[in-house]
Order: sequence, then structure tokens, then C-alpha cells
Amino acid sequence: MEQGFRLLIKLIIECAPVIANLLQKNNDVSVDLSSKQKTAGTQALIQSVNNSNQQINYIEGFEQENIEQQQLALSYRQMQLRIANQVL
Repeated sequence: MEQGFRLLIKLIIECAPVIANLLQKNNDVSVDLSSKQKTAGTQALIQSVNNSNQQINYIEGFEQENIEQQQLALSYRQMQLRIANQVL
């Protein structure tokens, strides 16, 4: 019985570095996956912000174009009014 315990303890001591190494590798893989998930989440957030900025820029461009069209229409009407006044 005592020899069995000694053999078991010897086996545990000999295998301990291998088990510790496997556990460390497992932890490293978990950290790498966690880092990759954080990186992917950060990239998704940046992409979302970029898309929002593009939409805002598009809306601002549309509003600017709308203002320019209104100014052009106003200029056209003023020109028509001047021509009408000259004819009369």
C-alpha cells in the first residue's frame, strides 16, 4: 500500500510540469481568443461609427444640394421677373 502511494506521488511529481504546461497553453489560448473577440468587437464599433459618419455626410450633402437647388430656382424666378418687367 505504501509503495502504491509512493508510486502515485512519483507519477504526480513527474507529470506535474506537463500538466502545468497544458494548463498554461489552455489559458494562453483563452486569452488569445478573448483578445481576438475584443479586437473584433472594437472593429465592429469602428465600422458602425464610420457608417454613421457616412450617413451623416450623405444627409448633409443632400441638404446642401437641396439648398443650392432652391437658390437656383429663386434666381430663375428673379430672372423671369426682370424679363417680364422689361417686356412690359
